[in-house]
Amino acid sequence: MSVKPNSPKFSFLVISLFLFCCSSLFAQFTSKSELARQILISRADEFNLDITSLNQMRLSSETYSRLSKLNHVYFEQHIEEIPVYNAILNAHITSNDELLTIGNRFYSNALTNKSLGLPLIPQLEAISRVCNHLGYSFNGNLTIVQNIGGPTKKIVFDKGNISLENIPVNLVWQPISENYLVLAWNVSIYEASAQNWWNVRIDAVTGEILDQNNWVVQ
Repeated sequence: MSVKPNSPKFSFLVISLFLFCCSSLFAQFTSKSELARQILISRADEFNLDITSLNQMRLSSETYSRLSKLNHVYFEQHIEEIPVYNAILNAHITSNDELLTIGNRFYSNALTNKSLGLPLIPQLEAISRVCNHLGYSFNGNLTIVQNIGGPTKKIVFDKGNISLENIPVNLVWQPISENYLVLAWNVSIYEASAQNWWNVRIDAVTGEILDQNNWVVQ
């Protein structure tokens, strides 16, 4: 049976084939991250991994290397749906769906300061304290661009006169030690001079500056 190229039936076959290929590629793309998750859970004792952390972690990114033929899967640690700053677990999956290696920067069994039920300083005040810490002149007049909310209570403010980019503020867990995490506001300011792009964590309850890093020098 022949199908004419310009016929409706031919168009239907082409569209069906395209959708099938797309769905197959999507399934192949997502399967490696889920495969990595299941392998890590099943071998948690072998790698000394915390099951609770594995169940709460979220996919950060997934890439494929044609040179090594490996899928590189990166998970971000979450506690009560809030990310732990810079806590990444990476797993490398072979073309035979086997786990080759892992790298673990999770804070397993770490205690938190239990601040989720306490009054938090407002996001705008967090920006004000960060500006004071960095020596910026801040008049407190910023407009909310996005109120994303959710567990991280994320708000994006406009750049005002202090930043070249809009200023996001969201909750994270800031590691204080290997065994202790503090609930913090993460504030990102790309200063007007373009010399520094500060990412600052400030205690969400006390307002104390906890840590900072500069994306420009990194």
